[in-house]
Amino acid sequence: MKNGLIIFALFLSACGGAATNQNSAANAVNKATATPAVKPPPDAELEKQFAEIAKEAKGKVGVAAVVLETGENASLNGTEKFPMQSVYKLPIAMTVLKQVDDGKLSMDQEVTITKEDFVRAGQRSPIRDANPSGVKMKLWQVVDFSRYQESRCDYYSRAKSNSRSIR
Repeated sequence: MKNGLIIFALFLSACGGAATNQNSAANAVNKATATPAVKPPPDAELEKQFAEIAKEAKGKVGVAAVVLETGENASLNGTEKFPMQSVYKLPIAMTVLKQVDDGKLSMDQEVTITKEDFVRAGQRSPIRDANPSGVKMKLWQVVDFSRYQESRCDYYSRAKSNSRSIR
């Protein structure tokens, strides 16, 4: 189990980049998990392994891991803020595609992207660069851009599913 957490942690740390995220790893873990009656102390051995592995990155690394069933946890720089970059794209795309499969969304429906949705200047955004005032795109185009070009996936939230946005 610990080796799997280490591998997952390395994957997450390798995906950092230029996008910003307002939630620290520790806060995200705390919000996403049910709190056990008694929270066990952090796993010092695993945290030591995180630190040892992070040395090879030659940069700032952050990771937090929790076993949901038991509350066992470990972190490295767990209270720091790190960019999510592409880490979140896959689960968001999976949610969108599941809603397409369920008939709640259509790949041909239009998604309105306003200039307020764009990342700030200096961050990669081919959609913004080609359409600085905003644009309407088909959902399949948004999925395609987010796969490899776009620095954020918030545009998915513009696709409506039964009057609820995807968040």
